Amino acid sequence: MSEEGHVRVLDLKTIEKFKGSMAEFGDTVKVALIEADSEIERAIVWLERDRIQHWRRQIQKRQELVTRAKSALYRKQMQGSEKDGRPSVVDEKVELARSLKHLKSAEERLQHTKRWRNRLEREYALYKGQIQSLSGMAERNVPMAVALLGKILEHLEAYTSGKSGSEAELTRLLEQDGERSMSRGSGDDVEDTTEEAS
Repeated sequence: MSEEGHVRVLDLKTIEKFKGSMAEFGDTVKVALIEADSEIERAIVWLERDRIQHWRRQIQKRQELVTRAKSALYRKQMQGSEKDGRPSVVDEKVELARSLKHLKSAEERLQHTKRWRNRLEREYALYKGQIQSLSGMAERNVPMAVALLGKILEHLEAYTSGKSGSEAELTRLLEQDGERSMSRGSGDDVEDTTEEAS
């Protein structure tokens, strides 16, 4: 306010620019939250449908290899050698040990993948709870603030163009508002203020 009690509006473009920036901020937040949700959900689906299924198939294949290695070892042990009656089963034992090691590795990887999938789902649920207020702000508060700034701009434009009513009416409203502010600041009772106004 100027010294005479009149408002001096210097630049409506700045308010318009701020309104646009706020709307852009709301849109950016919404897009970022949607993208984050999408990425996390994609990771969960990838772990569930791709990696867990992959390791289940690997376990089945490796169990078959273990079964074959056991059969080969058993057949070799049942064969007799012409020289000493006992064939060498070293290669078969090495192959069986290798097959068992690969099977164990696949089982561990499946367990790790399930553990990470479960942990990611828990963290995602916590994340959703934590961003709820940010999401609500972007969905509701920012559009309300943008609308309010739009109305303020309309009133200011009307005021600066002289279409908002007579200058005397505006001055009277501003003076009443100033008197109320001063009486509240001085600690007077509400009754005293109303008596002065009448």
